[in-house]
Amino acid sequence: MHGLQIAELEEKIAKLKKASGKLAKSISVLQSTKGSIDSLEIDEDSWKGEKENKFEERYSEYKKSVKEYISKTEDAQEAIQDDIKRYESLKTSLTTGLHNLEITLDSLNSQIASAEKE
Repeated sequence: MHGLQIAELEEKIAKLKKASGKLAKSISVLQSTKGSIDSLEIDEDSWKGEKENKFEERYSEYKKSVKEYISKTEDAQEAIQDDIKRYESLKTSLTTGLHNLEITLDSLNSQIASAEKE
């Protein structure tokens, strides 16, 4: 039973690590894209009055939206990392328990073998 649980935990851990890696790549790409957009230079002569106001409003919305998205994505990645740690801890606990059971079983088998010789 413990062997099956350990295998299931290993599978979950592998999937979570893969998802975490994908999220890290997505965050990196998003931050790079954001940096490219943030560094664009604007011809201020073309952006005056209502055009400038609309642009500033939309640009402010964009920055807020991207910041929130990055934050939520980073939070999701942290949650995945927490799950990985929790599953790895559980796996270690189960592995230790299984090892202890094997030692106990070996000891019992030795005792039985000794009793049968008598």
